[in-house]
Amino acid sequence: MFCANKMPTFTGDKGKHVYERIIPIKCCNPTIESEQDKHLLEKMYAEKESIVFLSMQEARKVVLNGYRYDLPNQALIHRAEYEMSNSIVRQFISECCEEFPIGQNGKPIRKGFSTVSKVYEAFSAWSKRAGEIAVSKSAFKKEASEILNVDETSLLAHKEAGSFFPFRLTLKAQAAYFSMHPGVDKE
Repeated sequence: MFCANKMPTFTGDKGKHVYERIIPIKCCNPTIESEQDKHLLEKMYAEKESIVFLSMQEARKVVLNGYRYDLPNQALIHRAEYEMSNSIVRQFISECCEEFPIGQNGKPIRKGFSTVSKVYEAFSAWSKRAGEIAVSKSAFKKEASEILNVDETSLLAHKEAGSFFPFRLTLKAQAAYFSMHPGVDKE
């Protein structure tokens, strides 16, 4: 359990399995000091048997549910917001990337700064502009593959034109991060 005015940020592994262990509960109804029960702790202590009994009944429900909590939608929304706020890679993908258009043959049209190197170059510039420190290219690929639910090896597989990123940069991101680089190959 963690109680704070702001969710903690962390580096390192930011996979879905990490966030699935976190259940954020926002308490947005502070009690003004004049209305606070100064004897609440003593009252709870007097009711300790009932509190433990009810807690054990709820713990039993969790066990019967395969050790999974039934989370309210609001907790899932708060978790998604927390994932976004704690990951500059996730923020970049959300703000600067889009799916490839689908061609008549049903396959993605891979044009427009779609190699991993180009996307990482834009990510580095975006991070700098946002006042953040960009993660390494390998860390970017690892986290991006988890976010986009693709096998990381697909981002490492070298093709004729480079390793393709499964999304492309938006036109706005292309203009913002590559207009200052004359002669950049627009793939």
